[in-house]
Amino acid sequence: MPKMIEDQYNFHVVLTLHNSRTSSRMMKYNISKASCVPLVLDEQKLLARIIGNIITDSGFCCRAFNICGDHVHMILQCEAEELTKQVQKIKSISSKLFNRQNLHVKRKRLWTQKFFSKSMDEIQLGEFSKRSGGLFKPTYTQNTMSYIMYNREKHGLEKSKELEEIISRFLYKEL
Repeated sequence: MPKMIEDQYNFHVVLTLHNSRTSSRMMKYNISKASCVPLVLDEQKLLARIIGNIITDSGFCCRAFNICGDHVHMILQCEAEELTKQVQKIKSISSKLFNRQNLHVKRKRLWTQKFFSKSMDEIQLGEFSKRSGGLFKPTYTQNTMSYIMYNREKHGLEKSKELEEIISRFLYKEL
């Protein structure tokens, strides 16, 4: 397991499947979006295994992870300069391996070109107003970890013990 280093930060990262979102560039140039074929549960398990192996083999620190039909949430802990390299490695290798191993739909592209990331270490949620029905923890990191943990439920996806076990194998566990 990777060792915690003082200069590392927690980053909320969201990877989205190709054609699952319409970017501002697409809207600006009137580019129409093709349809996105969401991942079925077996594909989600396969992709979680693949990403988990990449994270483990590369020595990356993943503090939270969840996968849904058309996107993945994770919290990566790393130096700010390393984040893009880590995400590029995860996207590149997972795309190749997923397309080799997947028995369902073959995808020309798995991921969108860009990804969402937000550093979570400097924000305190006390500065924001609470929304009814939402999860609330004292820090953005804690709130985001809860959001990620319950993301499948939020999207109405079935619970899977097998998927939860796959994910738990590669998450960083504090001592």
